[in-house]
Amino acid sequence: MQWIKIMLIVLLAVVGSAALLLAAFAFLLFLFASRRLARLSALPLDPKVYGPYLPEMERGAAWFAAQPAETVSIRSADGLRLAGKVLPAENAVGTMLLMHGYRATGVRDFSCVLRFYHEQGYNIVLPDERACGESEGKYITFGVKEREDCQLWAEYAAARFGTELPLFLDGVSMGAATVLMATALALPQNVRGVIADCGFTSPMAIIGAVAKKALGCCPAFVLRLSSFFAGCIGGWRYDACSAADAMRQNKNIPVFFAHGEKDDFVPVSMTLENHAACAAEKGLFLAPEAGHGLSYLVERERCEAALLRFLARHGGADSPQ
Repeated sequence: MQWIKIMLIVLLAVVGSAALLLAAFAFLLFLFASRRLARLSALPLDPKVYGPYLPEMERGAAWFAAQPAETVSIRSADGLRLAGKVLPAENAVGTMLLMHGYRATGVRDFSCVLRFYHEQGYNIVLPDERACGESEGKYITFGVKEREDCQLWAEYAAARFGTELPLFLDGVSMGAATVLMATALALPQNVRGVIADCGFTSPMAIIGAVAKKALGCCPAFVLRLSSFFAGCIGGWRYDACSAADAMRQNKNIPVFFAHGEKDDFVPVSMTLENHAACAAEKGLFLAPEAGHGLSYLVERERCEAALLRFLARHGGADSPQ
């Protein structure tokens, strides 16, 4: 009988140690994925991926820096100061609200498209999302709280430029998931469309996919435990909302989906799932040779033509009044 007790003690010790290790892993997964990087305002760009396009991106950022953009801020629902840049257009035909991607900034992610939109006659509203750039916040929430911030920025844009001007929500990567999920909220009446480039289906799906790719595996219960830590510490959960669910509810706001087919960060299948789920009028732009967030840069002319058709059809430049 004594040896049975010893084995039970050993077994409990092993199980307890394994549980502690899994809990520690889940906690670190939450921190690694969500916590603000204090020393960086944006992840450095990988020259292996962005190398051919870095000069163009730098020129775009320099162009924007030379414009008379205003620094503005709003207050989030949970009290954070959210910073952004606003560049009005002369004789504006509409307004673009641009939501950037994971651990980025507005100027970095949209550097090459800012001039294009502005020269088409669009006011630019360019936030730094929570826990990024000049905005406050400790935790990135993969669109869960950012969608509410997007709603507030849309209300700001509508109040600033008037509801008679069409308002479009444009996002890349996490920003794309954010604008898609924002369609499930009460948006200003002048929101005419959404542009979503390489957006994921849900926070749970993308965190699980990236963790699995990096580590070889990521059991579902570890994700759920990590989500629990996110709820206790950061005030959000991985399963709080999803872009795919928002698209199933969205019957009125047209959506332009885009994705590079060589994306090795957010699988193109996620955009295809979001597109299939969308109940509203929709379009799909795929760039066969583009990686993550590179559709516009790789196929600029074709992408611009598709964007202009979408904008014109839904209340932008050259649309019938």
